[in-house]
Amino acid sequence: MPFNGPIDGDWTNVDFKKPGWVSGVMELTHEEVLYVQEQTQVIIDAFIVENGYEPPSNEYVLPEYNKQDWEKCINGDTYAVIKSYDSLVHTLGIDANGIVQPESTEELDTESVE
Repeated sequence: MPFNGPIDGDWTNVDFKKPGWVSGVMELTHEEVLYVQEQTQVIIDAFIVENGYEPPSNEYVLPEYNKQDWEKCINGDTYAVIKSYDSLVHTLGIDANGIVQPESTEELDTESVE
């Protein structure tokens, strides 16, 4: 899903009952997660410089981020997962279950225990 925007440019294909229009974690690609991380970090850095305070709360960052482009808005559930996303470790994006993990390639031990 490309953020909250339409599929193939057709707004009749948008499901307004899915995250980020409602609660729950959105499905975002690795690149989309990196985009949100970069944009929110700019907001956080600017807040600290302008105000001399500790980093702002999510309640400040989310609306500031969402004002930039409403088609790329995220919700609080999604932002919580994005904040814990380490781009050096994770490469598959996020979905409703959180950070997408690679499928295990280890084969199960099929030897029976006697």
